[in-house]
Amino acid sequence: MGDAAPPLLLALRVSAILRLLYLYLVLGCGVILLSLLLGLFGIVSERTSLEVIEAWLVGFIRDHPRITGAFVLGLVISDLLHTIADYLSTGGKRFLRLFGIRIRRDWRNHDRWRG
Repeated sequence: MGDAAPPLLLALRVSAILRLLYLYLVLGCGVILLSLLLGLFGIVSERTSLEVIEAWLVGFIRDHPRITGAFVLGLVISDLLHTIADYLSTGGKRFLRLFGIRIRRDWRNHDRWRG
């Protein structure tokens, strides 16, 4: 049989990709919206919004490698901490019980709005 990745490592990979995709989509939509708003005032560029994003992003990465590295490291660390917190507040309770640690607080519905 093939070697399967442990669930926590698989969750880290998937969640990191989803967070990066989300960040790219939010920034891309923001730039597209900005270019549409500028177009309403007659300010039009010959380049598309996505070309502008890619040119700026590649230039920034090339010109500021330390800042880019710090950003990527921060994204990975925040993703790691968020995934571990999710794991501990849901499925990790059974794992912690093996070591005698009991978590009594129930966080399953912590994202619901109270109305």
